[in-house]
Amino acid sequence: MKHILITGANSYLGKSLAAYLGQWPEEFRVDSISVRDDSWKAADFHGYDAIYHTAALVHMEQDKQDPRQASLYDRVNAQLPIAIAEKAKAEGVGQFLFLSTAAVYGCTAPIGKTGTISADTSIHPADNYGASKWKAEQGLRALAEDGFHVAVLRPPMIYGKGCKGNYRTLEAMARKLPCFPAVSNRRSMLYVGNLNELVRLLLQSGEVTGCVGIVSDVTSAERLEQTRRDYVANVSHELRTPLTNVRSYAETIREAGDDLSRETENDFLDVVISETDRMTHIVQDLLTLSRLDSGRSEMNMARFPFSAAIDSVLRSTELEARRHKHELTHDYSENLPLIMGDRGRIEQVMLNVLGNAVKYTPDGGHIRVTAGSEGETVWMEVADDGIGIPEADRSRIFERFYRVDKARSRESGGTGLGLSIATEIVQRHHGTLTLVDRPGPGTTVRLELPITQPVGGEGSHA
Repeated sequence: MKHILITGANSYLGKSLAAYLGQWPEEFRVDSISVRDDSWKAADFHGYDAIYHTAALVHMEQDKQDPRQASLYDRVNAQLPIAIAEKAKAEGVGQFLFLSTAAVYGCTAPIGKTGTISADTSIHPADNYGASKWKAEQGLRALAEDGFHVAVLRPPMIYGKGCKGNYRTLEAMARKLPCFPAVSNRRSMLYVGNLNELVRLLLQSGEVTGCVGIVSDVTSAERLEQTRRDYVANVSHELRTPLTNVRSYAETIREAGDDLSRETENDFLDVVISETDRMTHIVQDLLTLSRLDSGRSEMNMARFPFSAAIDSVLRSTELEARRHKHELTHDYSENLPLIMGDRGRIEQVMLNVLGNAVKYTPDGGHIRVTAGSEGETVWMEVADDGIGIPEADRSRIFERFYRVDKARSRESGGTGLGLSIATEIVQRHHGTLTLVDRPGPGTTVRLELPITQPVGGEGSHA
């Protein structure tokens, strides 16, 4: 077993790695230490196999002309890790992993042009943060020798659950700003899980010394681009079909003139109206997703009773369930906790889930709604006894435009965007929307929401 010490007890990356290594309790024992003051100097490093240094000064508006600011960056990001490494070396620690930054390269390409960082890319920090990290690298590598292995990681902007900002913000910045390390460089972001896995492999080896150049997501960028292409293709396809139908029926009405009976003409006009409504729904859903993606869709956060929201959704769905001859039952306490959230948006999610169960369960089916609370979380499940979702489709059911039964979905007026919108809303509330694995036929969807929201939660206001 390897004994690991993480410096930066409150850092996002430090806590993330500690949780990640917790999956292998037989391989790693992890401790964390704060280095905000000089108390770390009294700590005993004997017995540790490796130190992972994540503590750093990052989030600060930089002024390259202010020597006091440069001195602060130098003290925290350069002098501190070097001092910790010197102590670690003296007390027998065998490995030191230093989290540097791609900012040591500065800006590698002008706006609008692709820049790729390689082993030949020159070091040219453009700010105090990058300069201080580069100084630390040089000092640490001077300490490296047999028995004290130093590895330097230079990641770009890191994203992941719980990280300051979010993926969309980081993506927008990576594409628009001439930094980290280049505007058009698709390799300009790194998922925290991928970084953690690399650190785990380095810790397992224990012998890698030198600089592990820039580490970044490649497959994620390619997947993002493929998703974009698929999205455009899906939008085009979804709009093309109703447009074709509208044109065909309108031309038939015009060319047939008096040869069409009034009844037939009205039937054709009903199709035109229906297809127009369908396109309107698609466009409305696309606009909703666009607002959610951009953060322009505000959440009107307030406390409300979770059970009352379920009651409201059940009343709204009851008539449609009877029309399909479904048996709609429920089991939950009226005393469920009050939760903080946008009630209208949460009810929209519930309506989508319950509405799908009503629409896609064969007539005469059974649909059951249950709810409860566990700790700081409330939950609701909608279970039906329909044909269920094939295993091959389960992982994609929340993707945009994805339908298990395309013909049935279009027949029922579905756009293939409802669950995507629901997922986005739930994520904005820091909750989850998942399929539950249950034996037997049918589908069970589970909604989980925190009772309270993080202070300053994304897109929220009181």
